[in-house]
Amino acid sequence: MNDVSKLNKLFGLVGVISGGAAAFSQFRKARKDSDRLALAHALTNLAVTVTGAALFARSLRKDDQE
Repeated sequence: MNDVSKLNKLFGLVGVISGGAAAFSQFRKARKDSDRLALAHALTNLAVTVTGAALFARSLRKDDQE
């Protein structure tokens, strides 16, 4: 794996982590406020974050196999 590819993966990981932190914060605020629409939005964002993390993990495994 070359340096540019490693850098791209690092930026992807940072994006997943920051997205997860923001989604979790949004989830906690929606639960505190008992706002069902905001809660649904936060849960959708958490699902997107989990999917992003899974894609990131898969790309790392593919690189290890090559």
